[in-house]
Amino acid sequence: MRLLDIETALPDTVVEIEAYRDRFAHFDLAVARSGVARKYVAGPDETALDLAGAAWQRLEARRPRLLETLDALIFVTQTPDHQFPGNSFLLLDRLGQTHPLINYDLNQGCAGFLYAAHLVQGMMAAGQARRVAVVFSDTYSKLIDPDDRGASLLFGDAAAVALFSEEEGPYSARAAELRPLARLNQLFTARGGAARNAYQGPPPRIEMQGAALLEVLCKHAPGFIEAHLEAQGLRMADIDLVVPHQASQIALDQLETALDTSEGVLFKNLSQFGNTTSASIPIALHEALYADGARPVRRVLVFGFGVGFSMGAMVLDAV
Repeated sequence: MRLLDIETALPDTVVEIEAYRDRFAHFDLAVARSGVARKYVAGPDETALDLAGAAWQRLEARRPRLLETLDALIFVTQTPDHQFPGNSFLLLDRLGQTHPLINYDLNQGCAGFLYAAHLVQGMMAAGQARRVAVVFSDTYSKLIDPDDRGASLLFGDAAAVALFSEEEGPYSARAAELRPLARLNQLFTARGGAARNAYQGPPPRIEMQGAALLEVLCKHAPGFIEAHLEAQGLRMADIDLVVPHQASQIALDQLETALDTSEGVLFKNLSQFGNTTSASIPIALHEALYADGARPVRRVLVFGFGVGFSMGAMVLDAV
């Protein structure tokens, strides 16, 4: 499987984090830990589907009649437009789908890129698809309690589309590996508004135990990554660039220390976008590998972690 192309889209509204200074105590310390300088926020009537459509249009401008070339489409989001049908059906309808293809909806967050890649690899191995588009789009801003300092200073909205191909693309993907730690599911939730409370009560709001999540990352990520690389016959010294989920500045700093990477190996663009959840990794990969002016990279380690608690890793090799 190869990663052929990536395109991104952001809401029009830009929020400078400095605008929150008068709302929250210990502002400077909180911002230092989050690492976010600005973020993009969807409008009241703007959804993950709308952002996905914008990213698709940008990709299709370079690749006309894109949908007709696909065997499958996957939509990754935790902020779908409706309870059902899933956003993949809504997007296909919006795009005017006329030929048969496979579609999936994945409820995945910050490790969503790896979960989707794992699914695509399985589809290709089974001979069910040769070219697959994966859409990553979330509007976490709609789940934030305005009095929640941590979430308000961290999460942004965004979308991305990644195009996977069996034979085309500048980067070949080795087998993606996933590891759920489901017993830790309560560390990051958005409860309410669903079947557990009979769809009654207040709307769901992000509940995040940041310190505990950081502890889980530091405890489990280094061993998981080391074992994943070893299974591929690699060591960290063989990796030229690490593209992790852009969780927070403190999480990236801890990961950088744990992996003992050289300066500049761990990619960071958190400050300009915030934590964009499922779109975080593809946005980072776009900027690092596919955008104009991106420097050539021989081997990339992609690492995602978050809601679930979930982890995933995959190595990309330049072709």
